[in-house]
Amino acid sequence: MIYLYQTQTGIEPHTDKVFAEETLGLGQPIAELTEEQWDQCGGLARIIDDTVVYGKTVDEEREEKAHEVREKRDRLLSQTDWTQTVDNPLAGNEDITAYRQALRDIPEQVGFPWDVEWPTL
Repeated sequence: MIYLYQTQTGIEPHTDKVFAEETLGLGQPIAELTEEQWDQCGGLARIIDDTVVYGKTVDEEREEKAHEVREKRDRLLSQTDWTQTVDNPLAGNEDITAYRQALRDIPEQVGFPWDVEWPTL
């Protein structure tokens, strides 16, 4: 079992209830989870608006996914950067220009960041 205790700095997890309560003086746990439940929430528990929240919030998950998508988009853009030099015969190529613009527009897609349509060249 994982026992969660509220402290001045947040929530502290402990596996030894007696040690946490008697030696550390943390009082009664605010929650008890199995190790599987603790793993499922990524070992993250916080109090938000007087409620224990396990794992990441929806906004945090969305922001993390958006960051991942933008990183991939940036890598794909960088793979075609060489086509943008003035003396490159591919500079101004409409297909490459459209591809690069579609990559830049990914954050504007309706399903972003969960449902992304990746352009192809």
